[in-house]
Amino acid sequence: MPSLFTIGYEKASLDQVIGALKAAGVAIVVDVRAVAASRRAGFSKTMLGNSLKAEGIDYLHLRALGTPKAGTNTAAVRLAELERNATSVRTLYESFLNRFKETTTQQGMEESDARVVSKAKIPNVASFPKLGLNLALGILFGLGAGIGAVMLAEALDSGIATSEDIERFLGVASLGSVPLLSSTVNKGGGASDSPADMVVERPLSAFSEAFRNLRTSIVYSRVDKAVRVIAVTSSLPGEGKTTTAFCLGRAMAMSGTRTVVVDCDVRRRNINRLLGQEPAVGLMEVLAGKASLDQALVLDAASGAWFLPLARSSFTPKDLFGGQAMSNLLAELKARFEFVLLDTAPVLPVADTRALAPKADVVVFLTQWRRTPRRAVQAAFELLRSVGADIAGVALTQVDVREQAKYGYGDAGYYYRSYRKYYAQ
Repeated sequence: MPSLFTIGYEKASLDQVIGALKAAGVAIVVDVRAVAASRRAGFSKTMLGNSLKAEGIDYLHLRALGTPKAGTNTAAVRLAELERNATSVRTLYESFLNRFKETTTQQGMEESDARVVSKAKIPNVASFPKLGLNLALGILFGLGAGIGAVMLAEALDSGIATSEDIERFLGVASLGSVPLLSSTVNKGGGASDSPADMVVERPLSAFSEAFRNLRTSIVYSRVDKAVRVIAVTSSLPGEGKTTTAFCLGRAMAMSGTRTVVVDCDVRRRNINRLLGQEPAVGLMEVLAGKASLDQALVLDAASGAWFLPLARSSFTPKDLFGGQAMSNLLAELKARFEFVLLDTAPVLPVADTRALAPKADVVVFLTQWRRTPRRAVQAAFELLRSVGADIAGVALTQVDVREQAKYGYGDAGYYYRSYRKYYAQ
């Protein structure tokens, strides 16, 4: 089917052709009339000659005066040529005219495929982008991404954060948590930066209360036997064993019980750092029989607790902790003190704790909040149980109580904001 543009173009061309044909037809008619007039003139002369002959007039003389015969023949040829031209032009004209009629007929028969459903209106808002849809999709995408990120973080988080994690992943009781000192005090409050001093200077603070809670959990962790010799250990170094044992000993002594803290980590000797002195004799000298127990014991005047530190040259390759001398020393300490705290080395890198742990009534296992991997704790548990150690439970150390209030849903620390004003900071 021809397009409207093609039809319009053909119509204009036909109009031009028709105009040209009309002009040519007028010229042909004029020429034909001229030829016809010439023939009529010749015919009239012939009739005139016959009439003159009947009258006895010399026709030959008149013929000499008439139109030459050659002119008549030329006019006849011209007439035939014009008739042929007229016929061809008429044929061409009729062809173009028929084509014009067909085109006009087809144009009238065409039907439009489109129809007007409604009139266009001027929009008041942008059709794209669709802010409402994009906002809804953005919220859904952000929510999905957030949930995915939380699930991924939970999957990658291998540390222990709450008491529920202790019971679920380790299968032992939760003894409590030791907070990070900076998270329990107000900035500019004049509090000491030393955890050991904080227990003495602020006995009613949240930090000091954490050790009293830990003491109660340890004492009542076993109902079938008295808990007096307590080994404090962890799986890895740097989890706060010495600080916890030192502060726990001070808290126990301040509560009115005779308590002694024994430094059994011969590689670090951190008790000396907290006491602020370097003794001449210590635990190894007592075990070797070079000094008496009274010579090695150091009294902490601030709290009333006693300490059995390690001298500077205390390291020996001998297994003194697993021998009878250590058992005799523990028996003597139990006779003189109500509680004996053993600050031991970490379980995984050092073998001393495995030799010493079975001699204690219970083992208090420390793990750094959200840092110590669960697999490390489980591996340490296997080593301790292989030697018959009695694990009383796990206590979290270096807990940021402010973050715990956001993270540890279901744990006691989750409600810290509700009772933090109860303590004297």
